[in-house]
Amino acid sequence: MRTASGGVAPAARRWWLPALAAALVLLRAAPAAAQSSWRLEALGLAATPTQPQLFVDGWGRGLGIGGSLRREFGRRFELGVDAEFVQFTYEGLPDRGEFGGERRMTRVAMPLRVHLWESARAGRERLSLQGSAGWGHQSIAGIFGDGTPLPVEAQDGLAVTGDFRFSRSLYRGTRWSAGFRYTWFDFDAESPGHFAFVLGLEMPLQGSRPH
Repeated sequence: MRTASGGVAPAARRWWLPALAAALVLLRAAPAAAQSSWRLEALGLAATPTQPQLFVDGWGRGLGIGGSLRREFGRRFELGVDAEFVQFTYEGLPDRGEFGGERRMTRVAMPLRVHLWESARAGRERLSLQGSAGWGHQSIAGIFGDGTPLPVEAQDGLAVTGDFRFSRSLYRGTRWSAGFRYTWFDFDAESPGHFAFVLGLEMPLQGSRPH
């Protein structure tokens, strides 16, 4: 929903708050079974724009950081909250003159991770799929060749991700992971997407049962 001035109405921006609150209530109310534990993950990303063409042309690779807090349910499922920040730099196109800019993308979402396979060896190698949906935000700022800065353009909308990950145990409950993630945003003006290589490190919180 847009306001008369063309901005996004506050109510439309906060559509994701009830869903996020419901997920937090679910996590808090979940029984503390012996097989359940909390896990904290930190990760880095190297991303490449995939759509639309205006985002693909002239934009370089993006670098980002992220993290998540998830709770395990049995040995196959994890549910929680995650956040991510990625910044892309505009590198320009031939015969277009000097132009620079930055596009910053942020999201906060509720991820559901499913472990598809796990080996019985010492490393306990694992293949997992993860999907998430939540709030997305982007801001774009640029500087033309004459040195005049453009005003920052900001948008809020929906963010959806799909993630395939390989992980291996380091020590007890600590694991490293590597994989690929596709992120898609739905804003009023455009629907940008990027594909990223992800490298992560996760560990159980104090009091969790390592396995």
